[in-house]
Formats: sequence, C-alpha cells, structure tokens
Amino acid sequence: MGIDIWGYRRIRKLEEKPGDGTPYFSAPYLGEARADYVAGLESGACYAYAEKHWFYGGKSEGFYEWMTEVLGVVAGQDLAFQRWEAFHNNWRSLPLAEARRLWAETRDTLPFHELHYFNDWESPMLNAAVCRNLAADFAELEPKAMELLGPSSWFGRLYTDMRRAVEFAADDGALLMG
Repeated sequence: MGIDIWGYRRIRKLEEKPGDGTPYFSAPYLGEARADYVAGLESGACYAYAEKHWFYGGKSEGFYEWMTEVLGVVAGQDLAFQRWEAFHNNWRSLPLAEARRLWAETRDTLPFHELHYFNDWESPMLNAAVCRNLAADFAELEPKAMELLGPSSWFGRLYTDMRRAVEFAADDGALLMG
C-alpha cells in the first residue's frame, strides 16, 4: 500500500460540504492523535484551502523507514542516543518503562520528533503549529540531508517534497497523510 501526503495552505472549516468549484478536503478520524498535534482540527470536518502540495511518498514500508530511520540520521538521533546513554549510564538497570520514558523525553527534543508519532493509523494529520516546527527543522537541516542523501535520490526527493508540504501546512494549514 502506498502513502499519499498533502500539505494544505490557509485552511478554514466549512459548515457544510461546498458546491462545485470550491477546493476542500475532509479530515479523517483523529481519535488516536496527540491532542497538541491536531489542536484546532476536527474529525470528519470539511476544510476549504487556498493551495495544496501533494506527493506520493512511495510504499508505506519505505516511506516509514525514511521517516524514522533516514530522518533520524539527519537529525542526529544516534548521537543523541549515545549522549543520553552516557548520561544515564545505569539506564539498563532501570525498569524498561522508565528507560523508554526517559529516552522518549530526550528524543522529543530532536529535529523531526513530531514525525515519530505521525502515522496514518494513529495520527493522520498535523496542525499548522506543529508544521511550523517541522518546517524550521527541514530548512535548517536541508544542507546536511542533501549531503547525506543526494538531491536526486529517492530519499532526497522525499525530503524536498516533505519540506514543501510541511511549509504549505505551516501557513495556517494542515498536513495529511494517508
């Protein structure tokens, strides 16, 4: 199964489905989403938008690998884990749940951390506030990403497309994946 990604710019909620000619999308079910990631968005609501950027992210396995593994390398997640491990040198003696909680708190300070919670079965949308953070991460780390990935590689093109979609959504919009 493939992943489609839409970045919508300047959305506004509609009270009813619009007539012909008005571009709109319907928000998916957001019940499992983190509340701060979808604040201001409503499950099943119709939203008009000014512009959209759509791209095909590829097969879900490859896209999720890119989103977690490749962006993790660009963000320096491995180095952050090594620093965390050195700081919490007794983390292996902690109860597993506590060690995971501590790492999640550390990971949530890294670039692109919002995408670790973003998947089409739990959190298919992100609001503009989260996308502004992601847009800043994509812009700041683009030179490193292009050096590691190459601009014409599949992962490099995914980076460029995702950056554009996130920038659209950061402009009072939403990012939708499905």
